[in-house]
Amino acid sequence: MDDANPRPFLPHGALPDLFAGPQELNHDERRAMADAVLSWLKSEHGDDLVAVALFGSTASKTDGPFSDVDMWAVVEDRAGARPNLEWIWGPGKLEVERMTVTEAITRAAEVNGRWPLDQGRFVLALPLWEAPRQRGFVDRLRASAADLPEAARREAIAECVLEMYEALGKLRTCRAGPIGDVARIAFEFADPLMRMVGLQHRHVFAATRRLLAEAHRLDGPEGYRPLLERLASGALRPPEQIVGLADACWAGLPAWAERVGLDLSLCLRPTPDPTGVAPPAEPPVDRIQVAEGPPPLRRAVREAPRRRRVFGR
Repeated sequence: MDDANPRPFLPHGALPDLFAGPQELNHDERRAMADAVLSWLKSEHGDDLVAVALFGSTASKTDGPFSDVDMWAVVEDRAGARPNLEWIWGPGKLEVERMTVTEAITRAAEVNGRWPLDQGRFVLALPLWEAPRQRGFVDRLRASAADLPEAARREAIAECVLEMYEALGKLRTCRAGPIGDVARIAFEFADPLMRMVGLQHRHVFAATRRLLAEAHRLDGPEGYRPLLERLASGALRPPEQIVGLADACWAGLPAWAERVGLDLSLCLRPTPDPTGVAPPAEPPVDRIQVAEGPPPLRRAVREAPRRRRVFGR
């Protein structure tokens, strides 16, 4: 590349930027940062680059003055896995998730208890660039991530309920004495509670910054909204009341499950936790199918409703 058109470089910050903490940026400034990273990605990966997208608050234009810039990039399988990038640049922080085509297709099809939080990176993605040979790739990932098979959804809900049960046990132990870190554990209970409700409504949360407010708009068990309102208010004392609100929400779970037709008997059967277990090998991706139709791994996911984990991560 000649001097008139130098190769783009990946901007980075300095220690004073880090120690100053997040500084105020507007939306256009964040988009300019994303465009600079896009130029570097195109130069770095060349013909192997398939697609680049924004996600999170910058993509949805709900970013605040101190929000991060979140992006993902997909490269051809032949390029191999690349590490994710996360760093401070000037007044803000950037994060770039890099995936191969197979990894992206697999991750978009993944369904587990974190689906309402994690799959927003695909469902709410804003395409920045796509290779001409792969036009519509981001839309196909979005459709795959939004397609929530019923059996997988119910297993994911059961996963959330078990997390709630464990957190409720900690809260009741605190009430039995001595009082422990009730405020922290209350959020441990509320997090899977909101994800459970999100899964029931097939709702992907747009931003964690306003998670409590967004979850509050969804219908949940009796006691659901009072607990979220109390946590959002920051009034976390006396701790006995916080435990009581979590208890009331748990007590409302059976009636709510019956009303929405949710069978929670999955929580009563032992299910192997796949964490740390090597996943089965995936078949090679048919590049023509990927280019012309929906991601080919979707069929395998439909035929094997189970807890999914990101392969190779």
